[in-house]
Amino acid sequence: MRRFFSFAFVFALAVCAASAELMTSAKFGYTIDLPEGFAMVDGTEDESMFQFASEIVPVQVLINASSAPKSAEEFLKSNLKKLGATLKSGKVDTVNWRRRKASVASFTMQNAVFSEMQQGVSACVPLSDLKSFANIIVFVPKKSFYQYECFVSSIIDSIAVDVGSFKEAGLMTESKYPSNPTDLKSRIPVELSIAGEKISTTIGKSDTLANQSVIDREFNVFKVYASSSSPDVFKFAIPAWQRFYRMIARDSLYRMKVPAFDISSALQESAFEKDSSNPDAALAQILLNWVQEFEYRRESSDTSKADFNNIPSVLRNLGSDCDSRSMLVAVILKNLGMDSCFFVSAEFSHSLVGVVLDGKQGQSIEIDGKSYLLGDTTVKNLTFGTIDASQADKSKWVEVEFPF
Repeated sequence: MRRFFSFAFVFALAVCAASAELMTSAKFGYTIDLPEGFAMVDGTEDESMFQFASEIVPVQVLINASSAPKSAEEFLKSNLKKLGATLKSGKVDTVNWRRRKASVASFTMQNAVFSEMQQGVSACVPLSDLKSFANIIVFVPKKSFYQYECFVSSIIDSIAVDVGSFKEAGLMTESKYPSNPTDLKSRIPVELSIAGEKISTTIGKSDTLANQSVIDREFNVFKVYASSSSPDVFKFAIPAWQRFYRMIARDSLYRMKVPAFDISSALQESAFEKDSSNPDAALAQILLNWVQEFEYRRESSDTSKADFNNIPSVLRNLGSDCDSRSMLVAVILKNLGMDSCFFVSAEFSHSLVGVVLDGKQGQSIEIDGKSYLLGDTTVKNLTFGTIDASQADKSKWVEVEFPF
């Protein structure tokens, strides 16, 4: 068992909140996963502009979309100019993201609408048609910028321009830790032992630091809800908890793409031999038994830090707990095309992995008509569908789904 953030208020909540909804523009095809408590305060019918403000923090978000600009940098500069903003460094950075050139810039702003000096970050990304652009502008009063900088980066990192974006590192993370899975020089070897098979794979040189930075940032976002004096904080707590894991899972999906492929290739024959009628179920069970043998280690006893190890380190068995193991298995299965998720419980101080395995029976939780068979990653030799009877109350579990 492990502590979950050590925030007493979480334990008092009824676990009945639905997953937070992602905001999607049907016309332009982008999606943004805003933190809890944000609401739209303005927008246009043609979806060219939306403005969001938070009930919890002094953070505002503007999203502009258009098919008129010639480049991301041109659109970003044009929108900041309209706001009377000034580039902090005097330049716009180019980031290669999703095989396209995106733009990122820090700025300050003071005008008739915002009499107090504002500071923020603007990011502009080409959309899926490569002819349209979305410009996300996130800002906060300058005096509070460093207090809420985690929100600024988190919001920009949450932008998705197509389904594949949900399995990619976020734009802000990629700008700080650029990576290229196809560049062998930027990867380091990892040797795994799974079900008696020696498996060689690789991870990016910056994957551990990048994933840890996302964990630290998202924990700082979540802590704001724990310390908030807003009477609505309890309404937002469970969805904020889900988003904490969801943002880490998205980054982890990207970091585990290559390992998932190598693991699947090495274990295909063994999985088929174990269950020729359902080799996916056999492979999922092999992975569950693999992580059940991992070294148990809590990442941090310091309540100011997330007690959650980064997924590249968990892959290498450098210490893990129930939620980090559950996420590792879930993201590997998801990268292999299986319908997976994971579940967390403040009541039980525990986490489980869930996967849809047709034809298999056992303890499961149904979400949107799909039955996720439950797997415990910390008890050796347990199979999918078998969990501790004392944790069978399904109302005590919160689902963390992948947003695609």
